[in-house]
Amino acid sequence: MENFQSDEVGTSAAYSRAHAYNRFIQDLRTQAGTLIGGQSTLGQLYDTQQSGTRDRIIQVHVWTNLAGPSESHLALYFNAANLYLVGFSSRNRHYQFSDSSPGQGVSDPVLRTNLSELYRQANGLRTAPLFQNLGYRGNYPSLDPGNARVNREYRSYQIMGAVNSLIDTAPLLPNALRRDLAFLIGATSEATRFGWIQRRVSAAIGNGGDASDPQNHNPAHLGEFGRQLELRWSDLSRLAHRDLDGSVRNATVTIDNRTYRNINDILGINAGRPGISPILALHGSR
Repeated sequence: MENFQSDEVGTSAAYSRAHAYNRFIQDLRTQAGTLIGGQSTLGQLYDTQQSGTRDRIIQVHVWTNLAGPSESHLALYFNAANLYLVGFSSRNRHYQFSDSSPGQGVSDPVLRTNLSELYRQANGLRTAPLFQNLGYRGNYPSLDPGNARVNREYRSYQIMGAVNSLIDTAPLLPNALRRDLAFLIGATSEATRFGWIQRRVSAAIGNGGDASDPQNHNPAHLGEFGRQLELRWSDLSRLAHRDLDGSVRNATVTIDNRTYRNINDILGINAGRPGISPILALHGSR
């Protein structure tokens, strides 16, 4: 995220930042998924991988150059099985959502092994570090119950502002981070799942907004379509799998009054709805 603190758009530097962002999302997509469907899906349909291990964490180090040379004070941790953000480390302090790890009072944890133990294994430590419980779950009803993210713009300096809230040198106040975490999930997990979200964020970084918007509003935010897209990942994954194997016909998913019936709709081949691919589908959704 070097030079993301800049608010310039439409310049070679802005396009370079957008290119770096797209490269990061594609790397995250290939780390979490594998291509399926062959030529019929034009290389636009991925499936999350299911490994033999109980849990696999993707660790993303965020590099910034706010105070001179590029440094990394922030790491984000994603569950590779579903790309849920499960926690983060900020200046050698570690945090996780209340539903990330198994434990007393956690009915349906995202992980089956404690995040602290997975961190220990990944980093070759003798003992597991303490991960502070943020006190809330990592879902949208907990992070953004008022749906403020709908109108929050993804220009580079605004993304940098959300990152800065996580790497503040002062002790973090968990409740103050909820909306920024929801915002960053949109630019990472959701953008990896849906090419439409990736393109919207990338356009905001490079051009200040999405010139391909059919209403010519040049939006830099996800809007209602993007919000509903975030909530229908399982349904769209199921639709893609069923259309691939021909198991169920006439199944539909409606996103902000646009109805998706098959993979061609997802790819944007059929008119009347925006293409949302590449799509990283949830493995096993049927």
